Amino acid sequence: MRTSEFRDALELAFGSVQGDSLARDLYLVRVDATAEEALAAGVPPAKVWDALMEETDADEKTRWIYRRPRRVES
Repeated sequence: MRTSEFRDALELAFGSVQGDSLARDLYLVRVDATAEEALAAGVPPAKVWDALMEETDADEKTRWIYRRPRRVES
C-alpha cells in the first residue's frame, strides 16, 4: 500500500471529512501515534491502515476496500 492508496481508501471508507478527522485525531495504539503522525514518521501505510481498522472496529469490507478495483469513468 502506498500513501496515496491509504488516503484514497480512507476517503472511500469514511468520507473526506470523517477520514481526515480520524487520520489527524484518532490515537492508534498499535503504532503509538495518529495516522498522520505515523505516516510522517515513516511507518508503512499498510501498518497504519491495519491499526486504523483495528481501532475503528471496521468490518471486513471496509478493511479491504483499498484492494477493490477502481472504476474508471469515461
